[in-house]
Amino acid sequence: MEVIEIYKAWLRDDAVNVPNIDVEAFDLTNKAYAQVDCLACGQCCRTTVTTFTIEDINKASKAIGISKKQFIHKYLFLDLDGQYTTISVPCPFLNLDDNKCKIYEARPHACSSFPHTDRKNFLARKKVHLENVKFCGITEYVLGGLMGKDLL
Repeated sequence: MEVIEIYKAWLRDDAVNVPNIDVEAFDLTNKAYAQVDCLACGQCCRTTVTTFTIEDINKASKAIGISKKQFIHKYLFLDLDGQYTTISVPCPFLNLDDNKCKIYEARPHACSSFPHTDRKNFLARKKVHLENVKFCGITEYVLGGLMGKDLL
């Protein structure tokens, strides 16, 4: 069985029984960051779009010295869910040479909280985790750890 299918089956099971799953996922996320070099990977920024709140737009546009209107016009579109989303993949703020974010200090919350494995209500984001595990070593480490398996 393919690893992604193992995760799907485990997360689909309504009987997922990990005591204190949010605390456990938080701890596993911290351990994963010690083992996974995000700058060596960059797949989150290379393969997915990200969303910006109005607050994120204010912060990022100020950081690069353009108006909010110019920022939206140049980098974002309003998606069907009513969210401002980056217009391209890879992310327009990704430096392709070193995988560093050009607006790191002003990056949107969706990026600063990625891969969302250390947030409360872990199981409420099952779909997000299943998408992220396809390319994110941290998500893979956390899911494997929660399942009690070393699938890396």
